[in-house]
Amino acid sequence: MPTIYDSKAIIPAPFVSISQNILRSEGGEIAGRTWRLTLSGKLVADKGSPDSSGVFYTGSGYPPDENLLDNQRSGALMRKQSALRELFKEEGKILEISPWDGMPALKCNPRVIDIEFGEGPWVFVCDYKISFEADTLFGIKEEGFENYFLASFSEDWDMEPTNESRTVYKLTHRISAVGKKHYLEDGTSTNAWEEARRWCISRKGLVLDRLNCPGVLDGDFGAFDYSITQTVGEKSGSFGLVESWTCTKDKSNAIEEYTTSLKTGNDQRTSVVIEGTIRGLTSTGPNKSKYDNAKTKWAAVQGQLAGRALLLASVRTLAISSSEGHNEKEGVITYSREYLDKPECTIDPSAYDETISVSDRHPANVVASLGVLNRYTGPILQNTGSRTARFRTINITIRKAGTRKGHPNPTKPNTNAKVAEYMPAGSFVFVESDNEEFNYTEGIYNRSVTFLWQE
Repeated sequence: MPTIYDSKAIIPAPFVSISQNILRSEGGEIAGRTWRLTLSGKLVADKGSPDSSGVFYTGSGYPPDENLLDNQRSGALMRKQSALRELFKEEGKILEISPWDGMPALKCNPRVIDIEFGEGPWVFVCDYKISFEADTLFGIKEEGFENYFLASFSEDWDMEPTNESRTVYKLTHRISAVGKKHYLEDGTSTNAWEEARRWCISRKGLVLDRLNCPGVLDGDFGAFDYSITQTVGEKSGSFGLVESWTCTKDKSNAIEEYTTSLKTGNDQRTSVVIEGTIRGLTSTGPNKSKYDNAKTKWAAVQGQLAGRALLLASVRTLAISSSEGHNEKEGVITYSREYLDKPECTIDPSAYDETISVSDRHPANVVASLGVLNRYTGPILQNTGSRTARFRTINITIRKAGTRKGHPNPTKPNTNAKVAEYMPAGSFVFVESDNEEFNYTEGIYNRSVTFLWQE
């Protein structure tokens, strides 16, 4: 079988062995095939190509024999060895193996693995063996198979929880490969890392079956917040992708995390504090930003906050303080609510706190005080036999949601009934003063009424 490499004939034609190595994963998946070729032949001192001076024959038929002296044969074989090494120093050229029956030649652009020459003495002949590796044999038909030119490859999926309640998971897809420099039929080549990338990209993307593992991880998960990173090793011929998704068990496109705690103030009253963070996730499908998804979640959460507080303590359902922060760029909303313990307000049900205090100034003696010059013990005090009037002051303070806390139009409480409830009962009752103030911004109401009266 005539053998030609880079248009240079190797004569006598060597024996050719061809085998195929299939690249499989540990799970049995096929990712590529590699052809292994071995040329086993003999160099003859005074015959064939290359000749005794190391020049290859490029004509048709066979080159003429040479007339060599016995002392020239060993040198001729060594020059032929050197010519073979020089020929295959540049890999990727076209290797042609032509059948004797005129069938089309088998062609490939191989990578040279090694060249081995047999033991001497090299007088008449020298045995040699040349091993190659090729990705494609042109002339052998392969159908229904996508060949990737890889030295190794790996692919892994893992899914792990990111919160204690195991409602949010992180799904990670790791793909990596080491490619091989691949020669095309026209002699051009592709880089090894590019071959590795070609395989990795073919494996990229979400496989829905990976979201559920019946019997181990059951649920109807949704995947959001897709991210991808790549690593390229041009020298090592490697390429890798790491994809990740945030997966929620209820297919929610936003994640909420919150804490509830009890707090006791200086007045020994108990309150429940709820603090939370809502992080919007990037959705696929209709374009909706992370911030839009966070706002949708926040709209649903607000109505649940009072119920969460009631699970911890018996509190009023109106928050005494609230705050929230919006980070539109990151799609994050933070919030805080504080709920005070009962009893409920009796004057205004929409209020979250009320304070009523009553102070009485009882009658006292009316005493005349007469100053006397040089009287060391002070003025002369004389009881007039009369007494001062009675006074009662009613102070009412009510706290409710003002405009600062999101109430668009807070109403001023009506405290007349409560004032009438605590006003004194006497033969003569007069209002000495009645002062009322309502801070619409803060939602703080104050009223102070003073009565002058007699029994």
